Amino acid sequence: MIELTQGNILKADAEALVNTVNCVGFMGKGIVAEVRRLGIRSIAVPPLGCGLGGLDWNKVRPMIEQAFAQLPDVRVSMFEPAGAPEAKAMPVRTARPKLTVARALFIRLMDQYAAQAYRLTLLEIQKLAYFLQEAGQPLRLKYQAGHYGPYVPNLNKVLKALERHYTSGYGDTQKPDVEIELLDGAAEEAEAFTSMKRSKESPRGMIASARCSARITSAWLGTG
Repeated sequence: MIELTQGNILKADAEALVNTVNCVGFMGKGIVAEVRRLGIRSIAVPPLGCGLGGLDWNKVRPMIEQAFAQLPDVRVSMFEPAGAPEAKAMPVRTARPKLTVARALFIRLMDQYAAQAYRLTLLEIQKLAYFLQEAGQPLRLKYQAGHYGPYVPNLNKVLKALERHYTSGYGDTQKPDVEIELLDGAAEEAEAFTSMKRSKESPRGMIASARCSARITSAWLGTG
């Protein structure tokens, strides 16, 4: 039995979820074989290849239906292409990451930027991290020239780690205009963490931290 549905496949009421690449040339052939072998009674299937893959759902759908017609006793929830769920609706199963000085400063920088009533998008966050590194923080980000200025791919790993623990809105998107916000208490926790670290620093370290903040402020105001 095949039923069409939409929404977040990760929340589907099914024994198995499908996310596969089949290079044999028969849509669904490998899936059907595995369902039969494992004795699965219910399965959720995404619109294979119809997102970033660019395939036509009107052509892919009948191929999936034909493949699963061999398993009339299996309940198949076939998800139609309707875009990815919003980041806030995505389940989070990662452990809450520990704060580091770099992460705490990054969160505080996001908070200070958003306090100026600016939009806090992925594009702005890329640039904030760039300023933070240029001001002296050893973030180990290897920036390269991008279409919108300095860009670094591995910053996405940091954002994924923070998502739904300290921030919300990123999900796993690469869209530069997606808005990201800090969760309640994130900025305060980051400030408390950096204050605690500063209290343990030597006078030289405290001066270095102050100079770092001054450089970032100058970069914002265009006076540096």
